[in-house]
Parts: sequence; structure tokens; C-alpha cells
Amino acid sequence: MLRGRARAYILHYFRVLACLDQDVLLVFYAIVHKVGSLYCLGAAFTRFQTLRLQKVFPAVLADQLISYGSCQFPTLGFVVERYKQVQAFVPEPFWKLRGMMCQLKL
Repeated sequence: MLRGRARAYILHYFRVLACLDQDVLLVFYAIVHKVGSLYCLGAAFTRFQTLRLQKVFPAVLADQLISYGSCQFPTLGFVVERYKQVQAFVPEPFWKLRGMMCQLKL
């Protein structure tokens, strides 16, 4: 399932984890399992809802993919929050210090 760089990174960190405490490893394995499960769930549900909705709305969704991901909604929230912060930004004056260093000849 994993290819290229992702596989290399994971194998590298598995070797690093071999030196860690057993409790830390258990937490790591739980996280890896959850990420893999969410990936598989997202892929399966994306396929299910795409096929289902293409049957219900063939004229509109004939060539469309209906994506599902458990991280999409929270991520969208972060993006919207950051966008609002940028829009509400009020510039303020600031000082800029410039230093110079020279060598004295004696």
C-alpha cells in the first residue's frame, strides 16, 4: 500500500522506535493502526457514496468523484479560521534595527 518516500520514512522510524520504551511503542502502533483504518474507511466510503450518488443524480454526477475524508471538515475549519485572521489583520508600525560590524586597524 505504501510506496516511495512514505515507505522509507516509516521504515526509518520503525528502526528508531526499536530503541524506545514498550509503552511508547504501543501508543505508536495504535496511532499507525488508526491512520490506516481511517485511510481505508475514507477510500471505501468515497467509492460507496460516489457510486450511489451517481445512480441517484446521473445527469449531474456522471463523471464526478464524491470524496470523503474524516479530516476534511476539521481542516476546512482551520483554513477558514486562518482566512478570517488574515482578513482581520491590521498592520502596525514596527522598528527595524540594522547593525554593522567592522574591524579596527591598530
